[in-house]
Amino acid sequence: MRRVGSMMNSLLTALAALSCCVATLPAAQPQSLAEYKAIYDLELKNINEITPGMQSIEQHYLKTLTDLEAGFKKAGDFPGAIMVMEERKRFESCRMLPDATPDGTPGSIAEAQKAFRKSYAEVDSARIARIEKLTRQYVDALRGHTRILLEQDKMILAAEVNAEIERAQALLKSASTEGSKERRKWDFRKDYSLTKNPTKGWVYGWKPSLTGEFVSYQDAYSDNKWSGWRWNNFVPSVALNQGDEVREGTKPNDVQLHPGSSGQYSVVRWLAPASGRTKVTGTFGAGNAGIVDVHVLHRGMVVFQALSTAKDEPFSLNLEVKRGDCIDFAVGAGRNGFGSCATPLEAVISVQ
Repeated sequence: MRRVGSMMNSLLTALAALSCCVATLPAAQPQSLAEYKAIYDLELKNINEITPGMQSIEQHYLKTLTDLEAGFKKAGDFPGAIMVMEERKRFESCRMLPDATPDGTPGSIAEAQKAFRKSYAEVDSARIARIEKLTRQYVDALRGHTRILLEQDKMILAAEVNAEIERAQALLKSASTEGSKERRKWDFRKDYSLTKNPTKGWVYGWKPSLTGEFVSYQDAYSDNKWSGWRWNNFVPSVALNQGDEVREGTKPNDVQLHPGSSGQYSVVRWLAPASGRTKVTGTFGAGNAGIVDVHVLHRGMVVFQALSTAKDEPFSLNLEVKRGDCIDFAVGAGRNGFGSCATPLEAVISVQ
């Protein structure tokens, strides 16, 4: 039965390539805050696109499971083959692993999951380190720019640069404090990450239809109004309102989902790290002027929905989850197209 050695060798090669690509700000000094920010945003996007969705790791894991399934069948161990097949289907749906492997899992699957987690953590740590280095360079460059503006008595421009420094430092803190602490409660808004997808049990993505294949967002973006994740440079998307006023029906520090122009659903997915009775509460906000359809799904089955909503839609659900189950929060374009369909989401999950 094939082991996971080849998987690790390929991933280590990918990790070495990633660690060599250390982003740096150009030596030529931009002349305005907009120029500094454009360079930083481009480099940040490049970093996040180096290993989009950690797809190579996912593909190797799926191939390992396929090989294990064939090996069990050849050995006549059909219960083992069924367990591998079920794990493969679960992973293809969620594209995430729970924090720990359940008791009773065959050793070969447990070994493959251990290799997946180790490789994923190594590659993601390298990515976060690059973000931290780039952001520190950005902050240093902005501080130098601020000194020049103050010397020229350009106080308003200096204040704008200082505000951008604060935003960058918040981003740096977000990248530096990412962790996988074991816990029993998750809050989508509090856990929202500007630098990491997946993060803390959540993953941001989209589906071509409500029951279609889930695809994680790969394009991170940020400006003075929004910080988010999107598909194909536009929508579908998920975004934090980082301004100080209501925008598109989204309050400051709230996070909105926006469906796509071709019927795509914007989806926030949570992966259960443990089995147990689970309380799921929250609200799909009225948001912008568009009429949307909103849904909560557990294991691909709809457990809450509102099909034509122009108002807040609260939900409160009690679900029995197994480790590795997915709970999806989805926003579609409803009956009047995708325009003006920004929909804030609040979601809190507690595992008993």
